[in-house]
Amino acid sequence: MQAEVDEAIVARAKTLCDKGALLACTLAGIGAGKDLADKTLLGKACDAGEQVACGILVREGDPARAAAGCDRGDAGMCYAAALQTKDDAKAIESLVRSCQLGTFAACMQLAVMNQLGQHGPLDPAFLRATYERGCKQGVDQACQSLAYLYLIGVGVEHDPAKAFAIDLGSCRAGEDAAPCARIATAQLLGEGVPADPKAALATLEPLCAKSSMSACVGVALAELKGLGGKKKNVAHAQAALVPYCPAERGSGIPRACTTLGHLAEKAGDKAGALELYARGCSRLWTDACWGEARLTNDAARKKALMDDLCARKFAPACAARDQSD
Repeated sequence: MQAEVDEAIVARAKTLCDKGALLACTLAGIGAGKDLADKTLLGKACDAGEQVACGILVREGDPARAAAGCDRGDAGMCYAAALQTKDDAKAIESLVRSCQLGTFAACMQLAVMNQLGQHGPLDPAFLRATYERGCKQGVDQACQSLAYLYLIGVGVEHDPAKAFAIDLGSCRAGEDAAPCARIATAQLLGEGVPADPKAALATLEPLCAKSSMSACVGVALAELKGLGGKKKNVAHAQAALVPYCPAERGSGIPRACTTLGHLAEKAGDKAGALELYARGCSRLWTDACWGEARLTNDAARKKALMDDLCARKFAPACAARDQSD
């Protein structure tokens, strides 16, 4: 009896669809909740602008519908089109359109790509605006990214204390161990807050045991410097840092790459140090970019790095640039 009722509903919906009722086309296309989906009917509704039908088709993997929806100015469809296409250029184009139409997730994705050098020249103002917007909306990753901007001085004044305060909020939210590890590392090294190596290690070591990369880097730094009661062991600490500085640019923990770069430079391995600094600089880490700027023989790259660092008000870079002019 229920099947007869459902089929009657579908039949009635098809009749109404033929008369131009778009929601009826969607209902008929869905099959009144049964496995009777008719993409032709859903397509008819979607082509006429019925967004529920478009959403169903897109979820089922219809990139053309997503692209068409984007052309009509639907922010969600633009975002769906970006996720579904295999063409990187079209994906970015759709993300930009979706962001312009108000989809924060698209803006956030573009900001991360821009920060990693995967989309256009670095745009500090866009990064700041996007991360501030997201953080105000309670998006934890946006808050963490904003804290990082304050830590490296991109788009904002270099302010480790401000970064600490933002990370503290993320740490208390408990969604991710990374901000807690960064706070503890700041305590370990006295960056923006009073140094308290023992308290820092009390946080870092348990987090490292739970596979927090940032925390493990902090523990290695404590061993490298002999802080918080850790016995100084440079060789062991150096080996411990290596996994957190992979060869792929834009990945890993930039502080690990920078520290390994310092060790390589101290050992007289200029080429090795330059590569390590470049890895750290791909994440915009200030000290890494300074190391790359000092060691590179590429005049254009050196100038670009010096200009960027000076724009961040990194005094040694400004002084070096002024001397070379």
